[in-house]
Amino acid sequence: YVHDEHRSPYASHLYQMNKKDLEEEQRMYAEKMSKVREEWGAWNLSDPFYSDDDDDKKEKKGYAEKKRQHVDFSHAPYRDVSVDSFPDNSWQADEEYTYAFIDE
Repeated sequence: YVHDEHRSPYASHLYQMNKKDLEEEQRMYAEKMSKVREEWGAWNLSDPFYSDDDDDKKEKKGYAEKKRQHVDFSHAPYRDVSVDSFPDNSWQADEEYTYAFIDE
């Protein structure tokens, strides 16, 4: 089972339920989650690094690799690293990501 917020864990294909029952279980779960989101809210953060349509920005950010780089914390006591240790395309160094995160 891989978590998917839009698919009920109770509607897993691993259980021996017929399709009609699975669909009804899924419908009820989606309805329940809709009510939870209405009452409590939900994050909708989309990383601009992966969703940017501007080709120049994609190339500048290293989009060709299609992944963000990560800092190596293993050498740092208490995993406390300087801001200069973060790669340019890490989320920690990306001002656009930071503001999108704060807005959420």
